[in-house]
Amino acid sequence: MYNTAMNEVKEYIKIKKKKKVRKKIFMISTVVLIILIVFFTKSPLFNLKTITVEGTSNISAESVLETVNNRIGKNIFILNRNKMIKDILSEPYFLSAKIRMSGINSLNIIVTEESPVFYIKYDSNFYIFNDKGVLIEIANKIEGRNLVEITGVATEELQLGKQIINNEHIINILGILYPYIAENTESIKFDRFDLSKLYDIKGYMGKIEVFFGEITDFHEKINDVYNIILNGNVGITNGYIDVSIKNMPVIKKNEE
Repeated sequence: MYNTAMNEVKEYIKIKKKKKVRKKIFMISTVVLIILIVFFTKSPLFNLKTITVEGTSNISAESVLETVNNRIGKNIFILNRNKMIKDILSEPYFLSAKIRMSGINSLNIIVTEESPVFYIKYDSNFYIFNDKGVLIEIANKIEGRNLVEITGVATEELQLGKQIINNEHIINILGILYPYIAENTESIKFDRFDLSKLYDIKGYMGKIEVFFGEITDFHEKINDVYNIILNGNVGITNGYIDVSIKNMPVIKKNEE
């Protein structure tokens, strides 16, 4: 019985020592953590010195830097990166933005730009918008750019970053047209689409007018157009191509 009691006392002492060791380790770890936090957030060694920008094409990197350069000199670990991204994305041309550390006092911003595809001409300006109908640029000239004019659509207020076309059917059509417009080439290049009548959609390629009818089966219809244009035996440069009835194209060539 005496031995049992002694063993219990020894076990109690052992457990108490372990608790003391754990408590000491916890206290030391906490102190070290606090020191590290203070070091990383207060040391001038980690103050932001340089910001670089990647992915810009239509918008200059300098304009991005103007938006975020007020962070220079601030600690890199306590910067509000979500706020930085929000400020960057206030530019309608940017689809997304990422920020990553590229050194102990430098950041790298990687942006993805919208792909401008469509425009509406109003007065002397060109209002350029994406496949979702969101206005991303107002320009006074568009020469040399792979853009397609859209006519016959009603527009909302022409404000950057806002949707200027508020018609679900037209937005859906723009989304269907987009992949083909993005692949415009010198030999097959649409200049304009008339969407004034959604049951009678028309496309224009130089002096060639293309009748698509409704947007249904558009993939097959436009492939018919491509095949006709690229067929040297047809040789149409002026006239019309009617593909409104699937797999039954009609071609009319006009005199030059």
